[in-house]
Amino acid sequence: MNRVAVIGLGKMGLLHSSLLNVIPDVKLEAICEKSNLINRFSRNALTDVKIVADIGDLSQLQLDTIYVTTPTSTHYSVLSTIIKQKICKNIFVEKPLANNAIESRQICELLKEHGYAGINIVGYNNRFNVTFMKAMELIRGGTLGEPINFMAYAFSSDFLVDSPGKKRINRGGVLRDLGCHAIDLVNWFIGNIKLISIQSSNVSPTRAMDSVSFTVLSQKGIKGQIRASWREPNYRLPEIGIVVEGSKGKTLTVNGDKVEIRNGQGEKTVWHKQDLKDNTYFMLGGTDYYREDAEYMNAIKSGNTIEPDFSTALKVDELIDFVEKSAAGQDYAE
Repeated sequence: MNRVAVIGLGKMGLLHSSLLNVIPDVKLEAICEKSNLINRFSRNALTDVKIVADIGDLSQLQLDTIYVTTPTSTHYSVLSTIIKQKICKNIFVEKPLANNAIESRQICELLKEHGYAGINIVGYNNRFNVTFMKAMELIRGGTLGEPINFMAYAFSSDFLVDSPGKKRINRGGVLRDLGCHAIDLVNWFIGNIKLISIQSSNVSPTRAMDSVSFTVLSQKGIKGQIRASWREPNYRLPEIGIVVEGSKGKTLTVNGDKVEIRNGQGEKTVWHKQDLKDNTYFMLGGTDYYREDAEYMNAIKSGNTIEPDFSTALKVDELIDFVEKSAAGQDYAE
């Protein structure tokens, strides 16, 4: 039985707590939340779950894993406390790993310094969406030949109409909030990438990045473009997608709903999400969230590693830092 605690009972904390509560052989043991109002509600609604206000109170519960679903700006503080006090060796943290690459790197160094041999993961849930999983299967299987170029995007209409700047600041800008998913998928599909140049960017008066387009290069010399925007028309819901061209003259297009392979003659094969056996035991917020949590629980039980782990997520944060600094006219080191 995996004994789990969730730190932070906001939107993502509620989502993961609900899913963990229905996964077989998993017990939601405790919730850590500073809000007195949420604590009072939780004690009435979750009578068999311990409700605590301090992370240190979790140390006596013999937990198998902890979920960190607090705001990104708090990730470093929360994770460093867990690691330094050895509260639990297995850690799930919602994306991105931390507020910037410096904090993310320090977290990875803390794991080594304190001898953590547990299993950690960062919540880039698109890796557990059947469409992206199918796309990865096609790429690894050589359907395209060798990838020769690509374009990835992360679009929403969240700030198509101007709204109070505080919302932008709290969400960390479009790359940390939304574009990080596209970067993680490119690292997964193509391999680790570095920034080459920025074509355009827009920063709100509050200094939160609203949109950006930039060129990257993989370790194998594959060049591609990544675009992220909160101000893209006609995206009622956020959409993450990738287009990959291969050496066999075929093009793969994938988003959260479907995968398409098109050849040079215009012939295409399409797999919609419902064609890919997108079934889970329980559905809340999307089947990829259940699959993510269930596979993580299985990894803890079996002792196998799972991706994306902290070191993988660090690469996303490093690229975001490079892009933001370059867009602001600052030098960055590769």
